[in-house]
Amino acid sequence: MSLRLNELARRCLRTGPEDKVYQVVKLARVIDALAAEGISVENALAGVRISRNATSSPATRVSLNQIIECYRNANKLCHNPHFAYSVGLRFHVTDYGMYGFAMLSSTNYRRTIQFAVKYHQLATPLAEIDFKEAGGCGIWTFTPMAHPRIDASLYRFLVEMQFGITVSLHRDFIGPSFAGRELHVTYGAPDDAPMHSEMFGCPVLFSQSENQLRFDAAWLDRTPKLGNEITYLTVVELCDRLMEDPWAGWQSSATRSDQFAATGKFQRRCKQSKHERSHASKKAARRKNIFPKLGR
Repeated sequence: MSLRLNELARRCLRTGPEDKVYQVVKLARVIDALAAEGISVENALAGVRISRNATSSPATRVSLNQIIECYRNANKLCHNPHFAYSVGLRFHVTDYGMYGFAMLSSTNYRRTIQFAVKYHQLATPLAEIDFKEAGGCGIWTFTPMAHPRIDASLYRFLVEMQFGITVSLHRDFIGPSFAGRELHVTYGAPDDAPMHSEMFGCPVLFSQSENQLRFDAAWLDRTPKLGNEITYLTVVELCDRLMEDPWAGWQSSATRSDQFAATGKFQRRCKQSKHERSHASKKAARRKNIFPKLGR
């Protein structure tokens, strides 16, 4: 899998940073984490142009620009140096809809990772991802997206948050004991560098050429406990449709509710018609018995 594949996927989606096509979960999780740090929702959403109620609605769609603005607020307002990683650990496969369901239902972990890379654009991506195996290690590489509002500080925020998300998702579909072997980051060592190894649970190497999470590739040899081939292929087909046309696939819940309501009315009408036909048939039969043909 390569970064070129991710770029191709982005072009196929035909969306830009201002397009509101992404579910609100990546914004809502950060708001909840900020609230736990004592930061108000109003401050967390400053400049984001969205209401608090909208962040808990399945009908809400947001743009990458809105999410970046919220993360800028978080990075500025929260003084917990490990906030980004800890909020990343709050994410789970159930936050990712069909994308997450596909990962959970895959019957082979290497195929799970191939899927995760190929369909990453469905996960509200703020970074390009790549994966390879080398020297007995599985190696994730993360490159935060180029954006005028992403400075050096927010770049580090996005990298550490992505580390947390990746570890959490692996624990969801591989097992709770999953852990990284080594982390590489492109930025220099901060003042609290010695605490990073304790926080991430593995050695952290600073000033490296790429941002990487490395883990023992033997994890991928295990057999998924929840895998189901039919379910996986069905969900992948749905993800293909979303990749082809997110505007049609991610319609609002209000629209879906209207469709369900119309379907319900149609079904009730069908049942009513069936009941009416049955009643009419019984009525005709009774009349036939009561009023036999003349001359019989």
